[in-house]
Amino acid sequence: MKLPNKFIEDLVREVVGDEAVRLVDLIKGKKNVSEFKIADKLKITVNQVRNILYGLNSRSLVTFTRKKDKKKGWYIYYWTFDEKKARDLIIELNEKRIQQLNKLLEKETSSIYYICPNDDTRMNAENALEHQFKCPECGQVLIQDNNVVKIDKIRQEIVNLEEELKIIRPVVKEKVVKVEKVEKEVKKKAKQKVAKKIKKKTEHKAVKKKIKSKIVKKKVNIVKKEKKKQEIFKPIEKIIEKEPEKPVEKPSRFNVLRLFSKKK
Repeated sequence: MKLPNKFIEDLVREVVGDEAVRLVDLIKGKKNVSEFKIADKLKITVNQVRNILYGLNSRSLVTFTRKKDKKKGWYIYYWTFDEKKARDLIIELNEKRIQQLNKLLEKETSSIYYICPNDDTRMNAENALEHQFKCPECGQVLIQDNNVVKIDKIRQEIVNLEEELKIIRPVVKEKVVKVEKVEKEVKKKAKQKVAKKIKKKTEHKAVKKKIKSKIVKKKVNIVKKEKKKQEIFKPIEKIIEKEPEKPVEKPSRFNVLRLFSKKK
């Protein structure tokens, strides 16, 4: 949704001046418009065009690019009106103005004011009491100011500004919603990546656990086999231990002689 022309005109008139309204109307909705073409269309000098554009640029309402003219050797500037920045600025100024009006409304409704019938002197009840309800300029007796009309005007101005914001803000909200959707998608993707990494780590850990368990099982099996071997060989060892060793008889001198006589 494009901004209504009236909103743009009022904004440009407020921040730059009446001379900028025609220029903005000329470049609005276009891209990279030459400053020389603008000067030609508005029937003013290039310097005058630049002064207006610099004023708009100071509030970020226009952007520019520059290109060098190969024949003449100087730079030519091309300008574009930034409608998004204009919308943001209208919202900012309206919100500030509403805050100021609300403060003014509070003052007008919470205090009694007195005015001089001869001039614009106006003061609250405390100041009027200090001056004995006489004008410090002319000495005329002060009269109570009927500020009902003023209060109504302030309230109406607040309503008008809020109505303008209602027209502008829905467009902003739609864009914010789109941005939020994009951000959510980005966050989802990031979460998915993290989840994948965690999954890989857990799978890797599971594989490591399996390998460890296999190694442990092998070790256990080896230990069991060794125990079985020990169980098999233990009885044999016991039997061997139980059987006494037969003493080896050493040949005595008498026995040798006996053997020798038998052989004869």
